[in-house]
Amino acid sequence: PPVAAPVTETQPVTPTGSLTREEFEQRYQDYVKEVLEPSGLGEKGFRAMVEVDLLYQRLREAIGSSVPSKMDQVQIRYLAFPTQEEADQAVAKLDGGASWEDVVAEIEADEESSAYANELDWRTEGFITEQFGEEIAQAVFETPVGAYTGPALGLSGRYYVIQVQAREERELDPLARSFEEDRAFREWISMQQASVEYSENWQEKVPTEP
Repeated sequence: PPVAAPVTETQPVTPTGSLTREEFEQRYQDYVKEVLEPSGLGEKGFRAMVEVDLLYQRLREAIGSSVPSKMDQVQIRYLAFPTQEEADQAVAKLDGGASWEDVVAEIEADEESSAYANELDWRTEGFITEQFGEEIAQAVFETPVGAYTGPALGLSGRYYVIQVQAREERELDPLARSFEEDRAFREWISMQQASVEYSENWQEKVPTEP
Protein backbone atom coordinates (compact mmCIF):
# COMPACT_ATOMS: atom_id res chain seq x y z
CA PRO A 1 0.00 0.00 0.00
CA PRO A 2 1.17 3.58 -0.60
CA VAL A 3 2.99 5.25 2.27
CA ALA A 4 1.47 8.50 3.56
CA ALA A 5 3.66 11.55 3.26
CA PRO A 6 5.23 12.59 6.57
CA VAL A 7 3.80 15.60 8.37
CA THR A 8 6.28 18.48 8.46
CA GLU A 9 6.34 21.66 10.51
CA THR A 10 4.80 23.52 7.58
CA GLN A 11 1.73 21.27 7.58
CA PRO A 12 -0.57 22.23 10.50
CA VAL A 13 -2.65 19.31 11.77
CA THR A 14 -6.31 20.29 12.09
CA PRO A 15 -8.61 17.84 13.92
CA THR A 16 -11.87 17.01 12.17
CA GLY A 17 -14.42 19.75 12.93
CA SER A 18 -11.74 22.19 14.20
CA LEU A 19 -10.37 25.40 12.74
CA THR A 20 -6.90 26.77 12.47
CA ARG A 21 -6.26 30.14 14.09
CA GLU A 22 -6.24 31.78 10.67
CA GLU A 23 -9.57 30.16 9.67
CA PHE A 24 -11.16 31.23 12.93
CA GLU A 25 -10.00 34.83 12.55
CA GLN A 26 -11.31 34.95 8.98
CA ARG A 27 -14.72 33.58 9.97
CA TYR A 28 -14.91 35.97 12.90
CA GLN A 29 -14.13 38.98 10.69
CA ASP A 30 -16.75 37.78 8.19
CA TYR A 31 -19.27 37.55 11.05
CA VAL A 32 -18.42 41.08 12.19
CA LYS A 33 -18.81 42.46 8.68
CA GLU A 34 -21.89 40.50 7.60
CA VAL A 35 -23.84 40.30 10.86
CA LEU A 36 -22.64 42.53 13.68
CA GLU A 37 -22.08 45.74 11.77
CA PRO A 38 -25.39 45.62 9.82
CA SER A 39 -27.25 44.87 13.07
CA GLY A 40 -25.87 48.01 14.72
CA LEU A 41 -24.39 45.99 17.58
CA GLY A 42 -20.86 46.08 16.26
CA GLU A 43 -17.85 44.18 17.50
CA LYS A 44 -17.56 46.22 20.70
CA GLY A 45 -21.19 45.63 21.60
CA PHE A 46 -20.85 41.93 20.81
CA ARG A 47 -17.81 41.57 23.06
CA ALA A 48 -19.63 43.40 25.85
CA MET A 49 -22.61 41.07 25.47
CA VAL A 50 -20.40 37.98 25.61
CA GLU A 51 -18.58 39.35 28.66
CA VAL A 52 -21.87 39.90 30.49
CA ASP A 53 -23.01 36.39 29.63
CA LEU A 54 -19.76 34.89 30.94
CA LEU A 55 -20.00 36.92 34.13
CA TYR A 56 -23.61 35.83 34.54
CA GLN A 57 -22.62 32.17 34.28
CA ARG A 58 -19.72 32.60 36.72
CA LEU A 59 -21.96 34.39 39.21
CA ARG A 60 -24.63 31.70 38.94
CA GLU A 61 -22.03 28.99 39.51
CA ALA A 62 -20.62 30.84 42.53
CA ILE A 63 -24.03 31.24 44.16
CA GLY A 64 -25.03 27.70 43.23
CA SER A 65 -21.93 26.36 44.98
CA SER A 66 -23.41 27.57 48.28
CA VAL A 67 -26.22 24.99 48.01
CA PRO A 68 -25.47 22.13 50.46
CA SER A 69 -25.03 18.62 49.15
CA LYS A 70 -27.69 17.32 51.57
CA MET A 71 -31.11 18.78 52.39
CA ASP A 72 -34.29 17.71 54.18
CA GLN A 73 -36.55 15.99 51.66
CA VAL A 74 -39.91 14.25 51.64
CA GLN A 75 -41.74 11.59 49.70
CA ILE A 76 -45.42 12.46 49.37
CA ARG A 77 -48.62 11.42 47.71
CA TYR A 78 -51.50 13.79 47.31
CA LEU A 79 -55.12 14.24 46.33
CA ALA A 80 -56.13 17.31 44.31
CA PHE A 81 -59.72 18.59 44.23
CA PRO A 82 -61.42 21.42 42.34
CA THR A 83 -63.43 22.44 45.43
CA GLN A 84 -62.85 22.58 49.17
CA GLU A 85 -66.08 20.65 49.71
CA GLU A 86 -64.70 17.61 47.86
CA ALA A 87 -61.41 17.88 49.74
CA ASP A 88 -63.25 18.06 53.08
CA GLN A 89 -65.25 14.95 52.17
CA ALA A 90 -62.06 13.03 51.37
CA VAL A 91 -60.49 14.02 54.70
CA ALA A 92 -63.68 12.96 56.52
CA LYS A 93 -63.42 9.51 54.91
CA LEU A 94 -59.74 9.20 55.87
CA ASP A 95 -60.52 10.32 59.42
CA GLY A 96 -63.32 7.76 59.50
CA GLY A 97 -60.97 4.89 58.78
CA ALA A 98 -60.95 4.68 54.99
CA SER A 99 -57.57 3.87 53.51
CA TRP A 100 -55.76 6.20 51.16
CA GLU A 101 -56.14 3.60 48.42
CA ASP A 102 -59.92 3.47 48.97
CA VAL A 103 -60.23 7.23 48.52
CA VAL A 104 -58.04 7.14 45.41
CA ALA A 105 -60.21 4.37 43.95
CA GLU A 106 -63.34 6.50 44.48
CA ILE A 107 -61.71 9.48 42.80
CA GLU A 108 -60.67 7.42 39.79
CA ALA A 109 -64.14 5.90 39.51
CA ASP A 110 -65.89 9.30 39.51
CA GLU A 111 -65.76 10.37 35.86
CA GLU A 112 -67.65 13.60 36.53
CA SER A 113 -65.07 15.02 38.93
CA SER A 114 -61.75 16.54 37.88
CA ALA A 115 -60.11 15.41 41.12
CA TYR A 116 -57.01 13.26 40.80
CA ALA A 117 -54.30 11.53 42.83
CA ASN A 118 -50.55 11.65 42.36
CA GLU A 119 -47.27 11.10 44.19
CA LEU A 120 -43.81 12.64 44.22
CA ASP A 121 -40.45 11.09 44.99
CA TRP A 122 -37.90 12.87 47.16
CA ARG A 123 -38.45 16.62 47.00
CA THR A 124 -37.05 19.59 48.94
CA GLU A 125 -39.10 22.19 50.75
CA GLY A 126 -38.20 24.69 48.04
CA PHE A 127 -39.64 22.42 45.37
CA ILE A 128 -42.84 21.83 47.35
CA THR A 129 -43.14 25.58 47.90
CA GLU A 130 -42.90 26.38 44.21
CA GLN A 131 -45.37 23.67 43.21
CA PHE A 132 -47.97 24.03 45.94
CA GLY A 133 -47.27 27.25 47.84
CA GLU A 134 -45.45 28.25 51.03
CA GLU A 135 -48.32 27.41 53.40
CA ILE A 136 -48.66 23.86 52.07
CA ALA A 137 -44.89 23.30 52.06
CA GLN A 138 -44.65 24.34 55.69
CA ALA A 139 -47.53 22.03 56.62
CA VAL A 140 -45.94 19.11 54.75
CA PHE A 141 -42.61 19.44 56.56
CA GLU A 142 -44.38 19.70 59.91
CA THR A 143 -46.65 16.69 59.34
CA PRO A 144 -45.46 13.38 60.85
CA VAL A 145 -44.58 10.54 58.50
CA GLY A 146 -47.70 8.54 57.71
CA ALA A 147 -50.06 11.43 58.52
CA TYR A 148 -51.77 13.77 56.09
CA THR A 149 -52.45 17.48 55.94
CA GLY A 150 -55.84 19.11 56.04
CA PRO A 151 -57.27 20.57 52.82
CA ALA A 152 -55.33 23.63 51.68
CA LEU A 153 -55.61 25.83 48.62
CA GLY A 154 -52.57 25.51 46.34
CA LEU A 155 -51.06 27.78 43.73
CA SER A 156 -52.96 25.98 40.97
CA GLY A 157 -56.32 26.93 42.49
CA ARG A 158 -56.99 23.36 43.62
CA TYR A 159 -57.36 22.04 47.15
CA TYR A 160 -54.77 19.52 48.23
CA VAL A 161 -54.63 16.77 50.83
CA ILE A 162 -51.06 15.51 51.17
CA GLN A 163 -49.76 12.43 52.96
CA VAL A 164 -46.10 12.34 54.01
CA GLN A 165 -44.69 8.89 53.25
CA ALA A 166 -41.07 9.52 54.27
CA ARG A 167 -38.83 12.37 55.36
CA GLU A 168 -35.08 12.50 55.86
CA GLU A 169 -31.96 14.52 55.15
CA ARG A 170 -30.41 13.05 52.03
CA GLU A 171 -28.14 13.80 49.09
CA LEU A 172 -29.62 15.94 46.34
CA ASP A 173 -29.96 14.07 43.08
CA PRO A 174 -28.79 15.94 39.92
CA LEU A 175 -32.27 17.23 39.12
CA ALA A 176 -32.88 18.46 42.67
CA ARG A 177 -29.46 20.09 42.84
CA SER A 178 -30.02 21.93 39.57
CA PHE A 179 -33.38 23.13 40.86
CA GLU A 180 -31.93 24.33 44.18
CA GLU A 181 -29.02 26.10 42.50
CA ASP A 182 -31.41 27.89 40.16
CA ARG A 183 -33.68 28.77 43.06
CA ALA A 184 -30.78 30.16 45.12
CA PHE A 185 -29.71 32.30 42.18
CA ARG A 186 -33.21 33.64 41.59
CA GLU A 187 -33.53 34.51 45.28
CA TRP A 188 -30.19 36.34 45.15
CA ILE A 189 -31.31 38.30 42.08
CA SER A 190 -34.58 39.24 43.83
CA MET A 191 -32.65 40.50 46.87
CA GLN A 192 -30.44 42.67 44.65
CA GLN A 193 -33.43 44.07 42.80
CA ALA A 194 -35.14 44.90 46.08
CA SER A 195 -32.19 47.08 47.07
CA VAL A 196 -32.26 49.12 43.84
CA GLU A 197 -33.52 52.68 44.21
CA TYR A 198 -35.60 53.89 41.30
CA SER A 199 -35.92 57.54 40.39
CA GLU A 200 -38.84 59.08 38.54
CA ASN A 201 -36.51 61.50 36.76
CA TRP A 202 -34.09 58.83 35.55
CA GLN A 203 -34.34 60.09 31.99
CA GLU A 204 -32.75 63.39 33.01
CA LYS A 205 -29.67 61.49 34.20
CA VAL A 206 -29.08 59.57 30.98
CA PRO A 207 -25.97 60.94 29.19
CA THR A 208 -26.73 62.66 25.91
CA GLU A 209 -23.23 62.08 24.55
CA PRO A 210 -21.58 58.69 23.92
